[in-house]
Amino acid sequence: MACLPYLKFYPADWLAARKVRRLTPEARALYFDLLCVAWNEGGIPADCDELAIDAAQWGYTRRRFDKAWNQVEQFWVHGRDGTLVNPRQEAERVKAIEVYEQRVAAGRRGGRPKANGKPS
Repeated sequence: MACLPYLKFYPADWLAARKVRRLTPEARALYFDLLCVAWNEGGIPADCDELAIDAAQWGYTRRRFDKAWNQVEQFWVHGRDGTLVNPRQEAERVKAIEVYEQRVAAGRRGGRPKANGKPS
């Protein structure tokens, strides 16, 4: 299945998380950008040099990236395919895929249970 074009974001959780609140603004921005990349690509590179190249596209010098990454690294674990993944994001991905598949199945049934003789 192709990547879902959206991700759920929970602002209250983001703002309430003590570890996130303690990040510098630059590290918080890097973390959010990496979450977006991970959602689209299924993870982020485990190689710090490769991550720094990606971050350079967002305006980070290597020094600024290293400083921010030292704060952000704690949010990532090694995934099955050698990339780094965010555990919370992966749990949300599983839920989103389940909802997506349920909606696809409902669409195949016509999306209108009453019209198909099934109670709603």
